Amino acid sequence: MAAAALRAWFWNERFWLPHNVTWADLAGEPGPPGSGLQYPRAGHVLSAFPLALGIFAVRLLFERFIAKPCAIKLGIQDSGPHRAQPNAILEKVFTSITKVSPASNSAGNGHL
Repeated sequence: MAAAALRAWFWNERFWLPHNVTWADLAGEPGPPGSGLQYPRAGHVLSAFPLALGIFAVRLLFERFIAKPCAIKLGIQDSGPHRAQPNAILEKVFTSITKVSPASNSAGNGHL
């Protein structure tokens, strides 16, 4: 009983939908009669995963077989990530504004 009331409250049409649309309007495949519209379905979201996987595969193939050989021919070398050089001024500013100990900072109080 409580779960049904909570579900009815959460999925209230007045909150989620415009005043002239109901959940029943969205339940059918086609949109309003004669409009030529088709509303998205929950299953359409799942089609994004294979598409993303395909784009990722194309990126990997491009990097391995096109970009890397071109970079080698142009003499560009992979130097990897660079480490930041020590900066005494930045360290001094950081230590001056951090007055909270690291243990209490991990509690999520929002201070540096």
